[in-house]
Amino acid sequence: VCLLPKPDGDRRPILHFRSAFRLWSRCAQSTVKEWATHRASDPCINNGAGRAPGDMVWRNLIRGDLKAQNGHQVVELLWDVSKAFERVQRHKLIDLAIDLGHPSNMLRLSLGSYAWPRRLMDGPLVSPPITPNIGIGAGSSFATFELVAYVLADLRAIQTDHPYATLSLHVDDFTPQVEGLGDHGVIKNTLALAYDVIDRFEGKLGLPFDPQKCAAHKHLQNGSGDSSQQARAACRGTR
Repeated sequence: VCLLPKPDGDRRPILHFRSAFRLWSRCAQSTVKEWATHRASDPCINNGAGRAPGDMVWRNLIRGDLKAQNGHQVVELLWDVSKAFERVQRHKLIDLAIDLGHPSNMLRLSLGSYAWPRRLMDGPLVSPPITPNIGIGAGSSFATFELVAYVLADLRAIQTDHPYATLSLHVDDFTPQVEGLGDHGVIKNTLALAYDVIDRFEGKLGLPFDPQKCAAHKHLQNGSGDSSQQARAACRGTR
């Protein structure tokens, strides 16, 4: 596991795999991509085939400004899941992925590869062998699909319970956009959504949000935006 330095001083673990497994992964990935296309391509998943980060930004900008011009209040929350890949609980992932029809053979082999003994490498420093018992590996051909399978059921439930919100997830960046009538309405809706998201992601799935990487943006009728103090508090909401 190569530990790459991050701008904030932390390290990003990237898994390396043996050549034979990497070759098999590339060949088998098409099966998982087909599953994702037919079973996990909800509009809220922005890192699917044919989608790009700019799509999410553009849609949120246009949709938010149009609603603001029509008299609605619109708040956009920007959340970053802290160490999402490393915190995935594999026993939960198995049940969630199988319920979504994820190819079970691919899932079993992929999860088995994460449990292989590994060494941490940080520059010239090399650790003794360790055996990871939690998390999936950034660097795997299947990791982003597995992360989608881990959160998709809860995203669908959140969208059903909060029809005034539009959800968007790009890997581990979560950007719900909330609308309401008047300041009171949008703050009420934002708080309700925030508490539900925090309960599901942090409480149920074990995926906490990074409080240093959250923000809120309010769309104004003139097409610009500013920060909403109350919405920012909601996005940093405590349990």
